[in-house]
This record gives sequence, structure tokens and C-alpha cells, in this order.
Amino acid sequence: MLWLQKRKLKTGEGAARVQAAQKLGELGNSRAVGVLAEALGDPTWDDRWAAAVALGKIRNGRGVTALGRALESDEAVDVRCNAAWALGRIGGKAALGHLLAALDDQDSSVRRAAVEALAAVGKGDTVSGLVKALDDSDHDVRLTAVVALGEIGSGKAAQPLLDAMRDAEWSVRTAAAQAVAKVEDSSGLEALVGALATDHLPARIAAAESLGRIGDPRAIAPLAEMIAGTGGTPSSDLRLRRSCVKALGGIGKAAAAPQLLHMVQDRFTSGAAIESLSCIMRWDAANVGEDDVRYLATIDGVEQIPWVIDEAEEDEVDPAAVKSGRPWPVDTSELRQLASAELRARGLTEGPGEGRAKDD
Repeated sequence: MLWLQKRKLKTGEGAARVQAAQKLGELGNSRAVGVLAEALGDPTWDDRWAAAVALGKIRNGRGVTALGRALESDEAVDVRCNAAWALGRIGGKAALGHLLAALDDQDSSVRRAAVEALAAVGKGDTVSGLVKALDDSDHDVRLTAVVALGEIGSGKAAQPLLDAMRDAEWSVRTAAAQAVAKVEDSSGLEALVGALATDHLPARIAAAESLGRIGDPRAIAPLAEMIAGTGGTPSSDLRLRRSCVKALGGIGKAAAAPQLLHMVQDRFTSGAAIESLSCIMRWDAANVGEDDVRYLATIDGVEQIPWVIDEAEEDEVDPAAVKSGRPWPVDTSELRQLASAELRARGLTEGPGEGRAKDD
């Protein structure tokens, strides 16, 4: 079978050559590398296309030189893309060099294929090339690089990904925040906390959401500070305020309860605060103070003002600038049930504690 397909590839006509290359790839025999490498120089582009795919399936290092040549100089974009894919499958230092060079290809499809191939290699040596791709003129290339860096999870990518959270394309910003959250060491957390203090609002919102997904208690203090704002006045942007409130619920630790209890009185984010407090009562109720648990068991009559944002992606959304409707009641029944169950578990009766009663 191997001999037959090699013969067809050398002497066949038209579709027979393409089919022979495809069959050789399926056989996966390294003895077919030589004839497939020769086929990368054929005058017909679909022969070269099929040969590149076959070499990628065989995954033998002897095909790297021919694939690298095709990636560098083949006139057909599809052949160059397939050559990049094959090099990513084969891997190794030589393949990596060809893929890094392809990041300067004039066609964005080839550059994107090179980034995907680097992600397939998936080692620390690819980080520098993927970081370079974050500055590509094509937003799809940048997005692919961001996702790849997140999958690799190297701390070296934390700061570049933080910078990518300021990208002009919203999909890149969002993916960058998600990617930073996957960085395996503390640099990812530090980068996201640092993003909360930037002057780029979408990056701050994305950072808050990612901190909630990470669930690290060390993010509670900076999130609480972002909500509180300056002088005890909550952050002026409603989206950021609500994102931080939800993030505290995502962390689900009792240390966030005091700030969330305060936000229950915020009529723009009270619903999110109730939901986040419910998360804490499910996951960390044992560490919530007795007076707060008693208060949560009786909390009722909370309202939230519905609001709609008009054309405000980059600018702050101040409460005075939104269209708001009539307040609607927030359902607190689940929170009350969770708090009541915790009181029973502690052998306590319902009702406000001494400290809470004085406050009320």
C-alpha cells in the first residue's frame, strides 16, 4: 500500500496525486516523508496543500525543512497555512523558528495559522512569539494569541495580557482578562488587581469579572475598595460597581460580607448584592458574624432600579445618566432561608442580634 501510494504521488495525474498524498498521511509511515517533501515543490497548489497536511499527520522531523520552505515562500496562502499547521504538529526547535518567522507574513490568515501552531507547540519558548502577535494589525490574530497565552498559563505573559486588556477590540479585551486569570502563579492575580486601578474602564470591568472567576480571597480587599470609591462614595460607574459586587459573590468568602451588606442599600446594584450574599451563605456561612446572619434572616423590602445603558462602552455610566424605570422588588427569600438554616445549625433563634438591633 505504501509503495503504491508513493508511486501514484510521483506519476499520477490530477486528483489521483491529491488522493495519494491524503492516503500517505493516513498511513502515517515515516518512509513517505521524502516523497511528500518533494510534492511540496509541485506546480499544482492542491498537490502541495495535500502534501503539507500529510506531513503534519506523519509528524516526522525530517519534513520540517521542506515545510519551513513552503511556509516562507509558497505563493498559495492555503499551502502556507497548512505548512504552519503541520509544523505545529511536528514541533521542535527548528519548527519553532519557522513559525516565529511566519508571524511577519503579509497575509493575516497565515499569521493566525502560525499563532495557532505555536499554541499547539505549547511550551514556554513560544511565549515570546505569541506576545509579539498581541501587536498584530489583525484583531483575529491578536485574539488567537491571547487565547493561546491563556492556555499556556505562563507568568511571563501576565503583563502583556494586562496590556491587551486595553485593546481597541472588545473581544480581545475580554479574552485577555480571562487569559490572565489562567496564569498559574500569583502574577496573574497581581496583574488583574493592577488593572482595577487603570484609567481604562473596560479593562477594569473585565478585571473585576476575572477576579470573581479566580475566586482568590486576596482579591476581596481591592474589590471592596473599588466599590467604596473615595470618601465612602461608591464607584461612579454602575457597570464597574455591579461587576465588583458580583465578583465578591464569586469569591464566596465571609470577608466580603460587610461590603456587600452595605451595597444592599444601593438601589442600582442591590439585586447583585443579594445574589452575592446568597453565594457566601452557601459556601462560607460558618464564618459570617452572628449579628449579620440574624440580619440576613430577616432582610426584606429591598428594591432595585432597572436601568439601560445607551452607547456607553468606554465612558463611565453615572446613575444620573441612565434611563431608569420604576423600582422592582428584589427576591430575598433564598437568602433568608439560607441565613435561617445557619441560625438553626448554630442553635440560635431568629431575630436581630444585640449589635444589629442597636444599629437598626
